[in-house]
Amino acid sequence: DIIGNGSGSHHELRKLQQRLDLILNATKKCGGLYLYANQRGCDGGRCYYDGSALIACNGKVLALADQFGLDDVQVVSATVDLNEVRSYRASSSSFGRQ
Repeated sequence: DIIGNGSGSHHELRKLQQRLDLILNATKKCGGLYLYANQRGCDGGRCYYDGSALIACNGKVLALADQFGLDDVQVVSATVDLNEVRSYRASSSSFGRQ
């Protein structure tokens, strides 16, 4: 029901949209709660991590952190009804009782 993804994905142009598409399509298809956290800041060299933590549920974004910022940490939160997640998954023919 809950997927946690702690990531160290560096910044590329339009990569945030690609992340969103992958996460939203997966949770829309299969249902579930997806928690995504990404490193934020520079590694001291040429690599920059853009943050963009997010919470998605059943194909919808519930919370999205800023992509860039000067704060070391940014926290996002959302209230989720896990029974709604289970109902969504049960309504899918892939997860329903057979």
